[in-house]
Amino acid sequence: MCLDGHFFNYFPSKEDAIIGYLLDEFPADALEKFLHGAGPDSGVERGSLGLSTTLLRDLFRLANAMVEELNISKEHLQELAIVMKREPQLMLKVIGSAEYREREFAGLIAQRENLAVDDPATNMAAAIFGTCSQRAGQLFFSEANTLPFQEILANNLHMAQQIFNFSTLPADLSIEGTP
Repeated sequence: MCLDGHFFNYFPSKEDAIIGYLLDEFPADALEKFLHGAGPDSGVERGSLGLSTTLLRDLFRLANAMVEELNISKEHLQELAIVMKREPQLMLKVIGSAEYREREFAGLIAQRENLAVDDPATNMAAAIFGTCSQRAGQLFFSEANTLPFQEILANNLHMAQQIFNFSTLPADLSIEGTP
């Protein structure tokens, strides 16, 4: 199926077709597992910020369930990349949908972890995970890519974890001139 031809006939606009893919609903079973994976009866440990020790693993599983549900072939991805290169406004729509999805993930994290939606830990977790996911998507959609999304995302998450795991800030860190 050619994305530049018949594919877009099913949508009001090319933007709707592409953004529709990116904003599809979470698979119900994967969402259920994610939301209840750290409940009070789960026995999951919590770190100092109140986040469960299984949060990253479960975010990874939820994201991969979403990608699997999309079921887009390599050929469709290549055609999509060509269309997006020809029509740069589509990339702006993709960026906007990524911001929406990050807020959605923050809300899900807050719900799962029983924290306030505006809790800094939930928003930072969603932002870091979102950045790793966006970068994985960029590589996954590239013409030269041969790796599955799951492997790319796992590599990005491992790298982020390693970067911050061994690089610490002193507790009394302050910006020059402020307490």
